[in-house]
Amino acid sequence: MKKILYLSMLSIIALFSSCDDKETEDISRVTYYPLLEMAGEEIVVLDMGSTFTDAGVTALVGGEDAEVTIDGSVDTSVPGIYALTYSAYNEDGFSASILRQVIVQDLASIAGTDLTGTYKRTYYGSPKNGGFSEWVATGAAGVYSVNDVGGVDSGSYEYDLVVYQVAADKIVMPVQANVKGGTIFASSTKAGSKPDVITYNAGYIWSVKGSGYGTNPRTFEKQ
Repeated sequence: MKKILYLSMLSIIALFSSCDDKETEDISRVTYYPLLEMAGEEIVVLDMGSTFTDAGVTALVGGEDAEVTIDGSVDTSVPGIYALTYSAYNEDGFSASILRQVIVQDLASIAGTDLTGTYKRTYYGSPKNGGFSEWVATGAAGVYSVNDVGGVDSGSYEYDLVVYQVAADKIVMPVQANVKGGTIFASSTKAGSKPDVITYNAGYIWSVKGSGYGTNPRTFEKQ
């Protein structure tokens, strides 16, 4: 009788153990995040009217090829900055993205212009004077290295970023690495969430978007 009772208890334990195995099956497993690799340049610069050829992006999930979707388009007939965002997803819905920026310049209108020089910040949130930004030509047509884009005049802000002239009276500052962390770019308005075309007329007004910067528009005048 004791043997029968003992065997019955073992059967019940085995049954519950089997149920537990079924309930936890597939709960703990590895998920592989998408890995994206871009061919070509992250920033592509073209003359207006030329052809843009996308060098492409590939994605792997767990060593297997994955589909890449593209958000955005490029119009080479209009000077400006265009964003192409490439994304891929895994089977659990986790995604990864990478950005390519295409800058279209009207080189004919840029010819003969020179934006190099010192620019004084004359307005930021209120009509008070600020610091200075220095623009230096890089040697490439319409491409400038700009020091202290916020006109803060503080040592930690005095680093160089790249600004592109896309027409005689238009400039853009694309997304690029921010020394203070993350990325940085300029838009034409405080509410702007991505780089866009900024009007230039012996000066400019832009909103700098990046860690360490307030988003109020900053007015600069060439000295």
